[in-house]
Amino acid sequence: MQEIAFSSEAKPSQVLAHLPIVAGYAHQLRLVETLDGFCPPDPCQKVSHGECIFALVLSVLHERHALYQVEEWLDNVALEILFGREVFSQQFNDTRLAAALDAIYAVDQSFRQWYRKPLSGTKSRRIGCMEI
Repeated sequence: MQEIAFSSEAKPSQVLAHLPIVAGYAHQLRLVETLDGFCPPDPCQKVSHGECIFALVLSVLHERHALYQVEEWLDNVALEILFGREVFSQQFNDTRLAAALDAIYAVDQSFRQWYRKPLSGTKSRRIGCMEI
């Protein structure tokens, strides 16, 4: 498990509030690694799909309900503290975040196809009774 180093190097203008606590739980839950396990990172991108979704989670939990202009909001956030490595707000532009959401959606759709296949050739049986 990666430990988050909390330092006093954050600029006074950088937003932290409750976000380090959220980041700590996300790291314990291995949120980014789990998402990246379902959607392998694109080697051409500087941040993974999981990191993009994590940025969106941080944004929403900071009472930003819009899923656009996250890059501008992240300009004022101490990213290295929250992500545990050096990342830049420019890496979380709207196009990149949309690509991450598309990747998660594609995985969800392929899972739904598998989920709806009948068991043991019996067409009336399904894997579960609740849709995910």
